[in-house]
Amino acid sequence: MKKVATCQDLSCVGKCSLSVALPILSCVGIETSVLPTAVLSANSAFPGFTFRELTKDIPGILRHWKEIGLSFDALYVGYLGNARQAEPVRQMFQTFGGTKPDGSQTIRIIDPAMADNGKLYRGVSSDMIGAMRRLVSLADVITPNLTEACLLTGTMYREDMNRDEVVELLRKLSQLGGISEDDGRERRSVILTGMSLHEGEVGAISYDAGRDSIASYYRERIPGHYHGTGDIFTSVVTGALTRGIQLEEATAIAVDFTLDAIRHTQSIPEEERLGVSFEEALPGLIEKMKAYC
Repeated sequence: MKKVATCQDLSCVGKCSLSVALPILSCVGIETSVLPTAVLSANSAFPGFTFRELTKDIPGILRHWKEIGLSFDALYVGYLGNARQAEPVRQMFQTFGGTKPDGSQTIRIIDPAMADNGKLYRGVSSDMIGAMRRLVSLADVITPNLTEACLLTGTMYREDMNRDEVVELLRKLSQLGGISEDDGRERRSVILTGMSLHEGEVGAISYDAGRDSIASYYRERIPGHYHGTGDIFTSVVTGALTRGIQLEEATAIAVDFTLDAIRHTQSIPEEERLGVSFEEALPGLIEKMKAYC
């Protein structure tokens, strides 16, 4: 069985981060270990939520993992509790992200979850930008939205970028990977999420470093704002890549699943702030994965 370690926060109420990553990855047949960066009473869509960051706990967890001889096929990083957590995450990459005993490479995936709609998330300080930029330099695959992509590359944020401008942005993001100081691997694949270059459509544009190719995949846009869709998207991408599916196909699977989850949410009279009802879409994801694997 493939194994993934995912490092991100846990909301006790609301479908985002660990509360979607764990069930999605488990559902597609991947054994998942979790490294929580913070615990929230509820996701940030609810006012007055409590927040406890776990920076001091992370090194001890990683040390114990090393002592008991764990290894992983992929490392998946999402929301960090603060910029200081970039350093223990870097240590996780160094310890568990190299070549495994069987000669295969551990995939390092980062969703630089820190901003949207042209601004940083509530509670995220500006020093997160530099910390995330340094951390992204160690990744094999990154999945920023447009705001995060602009912050990482120092590009002025505009929602009306044309395709040529988006392609240039993708290439700038790919260069953030450069050559890893740890093991010399190039880390340049990028999936730009939540993209809409055509009216009535939304999807993702990807750059596959291995193939040096750019691909787009769009579906119909459903009006409204749905909390946690970025976490759902990257969790599906992580599962697909870990199962050996190519980046372009993994992107399409993730776009389709996210759309299916939103559709199910529309049909259920549920508190919107809780996030999308992705559980109803899981059977379809399992079947799609079987078709590729």
